[in-house]
Amino acid sequence: MMVNPVAGLIGKGVMTAAKGINNLFGKKTKNFSADTRTIEEIGGSYGGSVADINEAASKADTKYGLFSSGSRKAANRLIDSADY
Repeated sequence: MMVNPVAGLIGKGVMTAAKGINNLFGKKTKNFSADTRTIEEIGGSYGGSVADINEAASKADTKYGLFSSGSRKAANRLIDSADY
């Protein structure tokens, strides 16, 4: 089956525009950094808490696209739970 090359170019243009809008109007997550002194004090006494702190720090200050607001909100909730 032969695909119309003009339709392919139009489709690529629409996808490029959508990617541009997604990137342009995206938002960043909250800022958070792992305090190494606190992590050393906690050590292994709280199961999984150090892993949660490190995961939150990796997702902090990361830009999510306009169409990824659910993922951004989930990352912000993770940062909030690690911040206490």
